[in-house]
Amino acid sequence: MLIACVSLCSAAQAITKDALLEKTHHWKEPKVAIWYYMGSSQGQDFFRYIDLGISETYSVESGQILLSRTFPLTKAQKQWIVMKWGPAGLRH
Repeated sequence: MLIACVSLCSAAQAITKDALLEKTHHWKEPKVAIWYYMGSSQGQDFFRYIDLGISETYSVESGQILLSRTFPLTKAQKQWIVMKWGPAGLRH
């Protein structure tokens, strides 16, 4: 787990809740753009944004974003939770 955190944590851009939520209002391709919750580690919640030619990882202080459940940070995308942000939020 520590190895996963070292690589994922160092790749993540730490930002505020407000800055992260502002980013969810912008995308390139609505059929591709998606936000994931990747897990939590060391007091941070991690989110991945994937869009046409884009893959960005952000971290926000834990507890700032309302999550239905939390789990340890993982590289396993099949365990990530799709967030209802961006185009996914418009479909719900």
